[in-house]
Amino acid sequence: MTGKIAVVTGGTGALGRSIVLRFLRDGATVAVPWFVSEEWTALGEAAGEARARLSGRKIDMVDEAAVATFVTEAAAGRSGSTCW
Repeated sequence: MTGKIAVVTGGTGALGRSIVLRFLRDGATVAVPWFVSEEWTALGEAAGEARARLSGRKIDMVDEAAVATFVTEAAAGRSGSTCW
């Protein structure tokens, strides 16, 4: 997965977190739209050193324009304002 970018919606929840950590373990860069700051912080802590390849932004997923911007930026490798 090295060199690949994954966008994981729901990445701070129980199942999503497992998926994010698996992608990171396999070498991918992961972008996560998040809403609850405590869950985002916990995900970063769980990622450990791999958090250098983890980024995200607080997004209301019903805001179509914000989601489109996030995905476009993630695909370009600049996925958000909250990076470790």
